[in-house]
Amino acid sequence: MKAYGYCQLYPFLRIAVCLASGIAGGYVLRDYLAPSMVYAAFFVTLLAGFITMRHPTVQSILLMGAVGTGGASLLMLHAEQLHLKSSDTETVYRAVLLNRPTARGKVVRCDIRMIDGEYAGKTIRATILRDTLTGRHSHLDTGDGILAYSSVRPLTDDTRRFNYALYLRTQHIAGTTFIHHNAWKEVTADLSTLTSAERTRLRLLRWRDRLKEEYRLKGFDENEYAIISAMTLGDKTTLTPDLKDTFAAGGASHLLALSGLHLGIFYGLLTLLVPKRRHPYLSGLLLMATIWGYTMLVGMMPSVVRAAIMLSIYAFVELLGRKKLSPNTLGLAATIMLTVHPFGFFDIGFQLSFMAVFGIALCHDSLLRVIPRRWQTKIAVPVWSIVSVSLAAQISVMPLVIYHFGSFPTYFLLTNLVAVPLATVILYLSVAVWGLSFSSSLQTIVVSALSGFAHTLNEFLKWVAALPGANLQGLSINLPQLAAIYVGFAFMFALLHRLFPRHFDPILTRSHESPNRYCSMTGKEPASGRKLSGSMEYEDKK
Repeated sequence: MKAYGYCQLYPFLRIAVCLASGIAGGYVLRDYLAPSMVYAAFFVTLLAGFITMRHPTVQSILLMGAVGTGGASLLMLHAEQLHLKSSDTETVYRAVLLNRPTARGKVVRCDIRMIDGEYAGKTIRATILRDTLTGRHSHLDTGDGILAYSSVRPLTDDTRRFNYALYLRTQHIAGTTFIHHNAWKEVTADLSTLTSAERTRLRLLRWRDRLKEEYRLKGFDENEYAIISAMTLGDKTTLTPDLKDTFAAGGASHLLALSGLHLGIFYGLLTLLVPKRRHPYLSGLLLMATIWGYTMLVGMMPSVVRAAIMLSIYAFVELLGRKKLSPNTLGLAATIMLTVHPFGFFDIGFQLSFMAVFGIALCHDSLLRVIPRRWQTKIAVPVWSIVSVSLAAQISVMPLVIYHFGSFPTYFLLTNLVAVPLATVILYLSVAVWGLSFSSSLQTIVVSALSGFAHTLNEFLKWVAALPGANLQGLSINLPQLAAIYVGFAFMFALLHRLFPRHFDPILTRSHESPNRYCSMTGKEPASGRKLSGSMEYEDKK
């Protein structure tokens, strides 16, 4: 198969876009097309793609169509796996808790994995009525077993408001149940029905709960504990509505959701601690094992999984001396995640995470080249780097934020200039707290510093949120408008590339791309007709 232009440089990006389009189309048409029709369309387009090898353009279209119909097929397969029969009959069943129950008014909520009965192997969102007399619910923990009596209800879509059913499907949840306070009892958990990976995940989640309790014993106040627990362990259950609003208005909500920023900081720290010169491959394996262990520890959230996949690719291509971050790398990560869990495409965190990283991968290098050489000082370059990352990420996610939340923070640049360095220090100090457990005196000093930085971050964001016009409210766009905005962004980037090729060329700003390879793929000459030597980054020597 042969392709042309820039598309050939990013094959996995093309695959990811077609796969995501097929998943979205399959969800929209799920009530109008039988799964067998979609499966047949996939095999027909795939077979036609292999038959038309002598016609590259037709073959490319057919194979991309096969990827799209394959995405729709995967979605319908997973929908069948999550489908439950509608029944109001109450049954007795055994289940194991997949997380610690969290209080929601008069009830507690948790996710349970059915061990036996009609729904064995299914994950259910359970709502348990609190027993205020005995408080039995307060003793439940991750990995505990229960024997319960209730009816399990399948998920029902509601497109008139927030689609809670679709949200639950993004979390691998197949149904819901309400359990009366006297309709359950705690029993010994039978984990034999779980896979080894699920049992390992449960052990790590139990460890996370113990780390959270250790945080509580350090003497942090409520807001400090909530910030540190969310930023390091991915636990957002203790975040108060006021604290969430403060971070949202200040444009720092991404700091509370574990993502590539947090994992990248941890990865940077690990690279300093693990020697790489003598045994680079062994060091790489150790780094990846640590990163994936941490990913499982915090609950395998989509943004963290995406970051872990990208860091795995990063470590591999680093050994090959290639570019670590590119739209192609992001496309590969998206392809892997959507193939494993197609409903993850509808997760808001997945969408925001990928669009932010895509904007950074596409525009960060170009924005860095905007600053004149005479201004490139030791202070200006790091500051402009943070600004360029913030601009690239926020502009790329702005339409999605408005579409999903109807608001947008206006002081995000000011916030990131201060909040990102503070978050980095908080993450490093959190690691130091556990690393200095052998010395209570040193640990006390680090805990005091960690408390101070968390308090400073919270106070700074309160100040930003109180500024006039800090958070634009009442914004609204529909799905066609969202698509039109991103099409406009694409045309704007293409126009900037044509007007300022040396600053906005997605190829010449990447150090790994050979000029000869660029010319052979696109049929173009380098900007200004200059010849480039070797595979070094194209530089303006004006």
